[in-house]
Order: sequence, then structure tokens, then C-alpha cells
Amino acid sequence: MYYSRKIAMIAAVILAGGSSKRFGVNKLTYEVNGEAMIRRVFNAAKEITENIYLSVKNREQAISLIKVCDNPSGVIEDSYSEVDGPINGIITSLKKLQYDEIVIIPGDMPYINSEALIKFVDNCSSMKASSGSIYWPNGVVNVLLQYHRREETLRNINLIVLRGCLAKASDTLRASQKSCYIPVDILSKDARTFINVNTPDDLLPRKFSLQTLGQKIKCIEKDTSDKFLKATFLLQSDPCLAVDQYVLEGESYEADGLYTLSLHAYNDAKICIHKCKNVVEKKIDDKINRIKSLLFHE
Repeated sequence: MYYSRKIAMIAAVILAGGSSKRFGVNKLTYEVNGEAMIRRVFNAAKEITENIYLSVKNREQAISLIKVCDNPSGVIEDSYSEVDGPINGIITSLKKLQYDEIVIIPGDMPYINSEALIKFVDNCSSMKASSGSIYWPNGVVNVLLQYHRREETLRNINLIVLRGCLAKASDTLRASQKSCYIPVDILSKDARTFINVNTPDDLLPRKFSLQTLGQKIKCIEKDTSDKFLKATFLLQSDPCLAVDQYVLEGESYEADGLYTLSLHAYNDAKICIHKCKNVVEKKIDDKINRIKSLLFHE
């Protein structure tokens, strides 16, 4: 076995709570190369741990998924009514599972393999990261693939819940005291390894570039996460001050070339601006448009 330190106190959580609206059918049971998409993810996770859980919105959603997985350790149902989307499954899992390390894996990542997943965990662990994810050459961060040291991440879950409709999957990374982002080409030379499948077209062969021009692991320390946390504390009492903190957070991520995270911070700032009087919105719009041009530039 390639993995030399299969850890008893690590768990893998497969995010399986989506509705597959863009795909047209339940994509997680859709066969890729003769095997259900979620089963392929499950098999990759088995090389790390025997503690594998499915994160779903409700028990009914899990029935068809359990059948195609090889005896998962359990099913975790979303438990927070205040937030919606993948962040619900992420924070519910972090709250309920009693493991030192937890890896969150999107169920729609059919080309993930055990070697790449193992390298991801090992890199995050060796950097002593509180949390971790991966990033692409154009600054896209895949915020649905996450690594967490549970005890360090638990501290801010209640604060994330307070964000309500603002909460998104990246919140657990943004709140982390030390989050590390691994370039995809360190983990795999096959560009398809970490793609998420949203539509059938995403399964078609296509060319990807993994050239990162020497980019290395990027670790973001508490100076940046503190801005996110301060902004969240200020959301209800002083949204105008929250704007300032989100902008500073976004600028920090922008300087590090982690453009998905900077866009999330700037979008939060824009939402808060709507609650403020005499605040010019154009500056934040300019920031958002600049980041979008970098993320989606062909």
C-alpha cells in the first residue's frame, strides 16, 4: 500500500448533499468508466482511513448512495438551519465527528485517486496546518476539498453559523489560524484529478494546463483569518466596519494569488455595503471585476 501511515484518528467525509440540478440526474450514482461517481471517491478515501462518512441533507438522500458505497462508517445529516449548501455539511461533520484530522472530499470528484489524496493529507499535516485546500495556476481554490485539524477548527464554527446566508464552503478555511494551499501539480500530473463534475460536459476529455511557474505551498496565517473573524463579529453591530475588514482580507488573499478567496471576501464586503449609508460601492465593484477577470481569463 502506498500510504505508509494509515491513521486511526483520521476520518474522511464525502460531501453528497447536492441536488445535481445542472447534471440532470443524480450525478453521484452516475457511472464514470463503469463505476458510480461516489464509489470512485469512496475507494480513493479507503486508502487513507476506514472511517468514511457520507454528508447528506437528509436520510432519504442517503439511501441510494449507501447502496453503491462499500459499507460507509455512517451518514451525517445537515443540522444547521441557519446556513445552506456545502458549508452545512462541513461544519456539521466537524462538530459531530470525534477524530483528530478530518478530510472533506466532494462526492463529484470522480477522478480523485488515493495517491493524490494521500499527498494532499501528508502535505497539510507536514506543514502543521489547521486547515488546507488546493489551488490551480489561475488562482482558483477548490474550497470543497478541505483538510482540518478538528480541535483547531471547532473554535469558530458558531461564528460561521452566525454568518447565515453569507456562509459559504470557504468559511472554514478563511477562519483558520493557519490554512495551507497546495498547488495541484504537486499532488498529481493529471489535470483531471481534482475537477468537480457539475454537468455531463465536465466529463468530456479536454485540455488543462498545470503549469504553475514554480508556485509553492502557500500558508496563510492568523493575520488574515483575524480580519475575517473581526468582520463576522461586526456584521450585526457595525456592517460598515465589517466592510473594511472584508476588504483587507480580500486584499491579503489577492496578494497571495488565491483569487477565489479574495473574491469571496470582496463579495461579502459588497453585501455589507448595502447596509451602510454614504459608502461608495464602485471601489468594491472594481475589485470584484478585477478578480473575476483573473479567475476566468482564458
